[in-house]
Amino acid sequence: EERLTTGSPAGGGGWLDSWLSLLLSKELPLPCVLRLWDAYFSAPPEGSLQELHTFVCLAVLETCQDELLELDGDEELPQYLQHLPAMDMG
Repeated sequence: EERLTTGSPAGGGGWLDSWLSLLLSKELPLPCVLRLWDAYFSAPPEGSLQELHTFVCLAVLETCQDELLELDGDEELPQYLQHLPAMDMG
């Protein structure tokens, strides 16, 4: 947990900014991005896209939790967070 909140490269730097500003378009494989963005565009207008995307990011971290905890925080963790595996976006 601390590895994701400290000032280390895994601590938010590039991957977090990219996740939030580019809506995971660089990190996920294209089929996952298309499915995710389809859900974003079809979301009710009264909802907040930022709020929905925040929950999606948290769900990605929760889904990958076991793999993330096994990685070396200084090298492997940022690389993994910048190149996520394909996920079931259904």
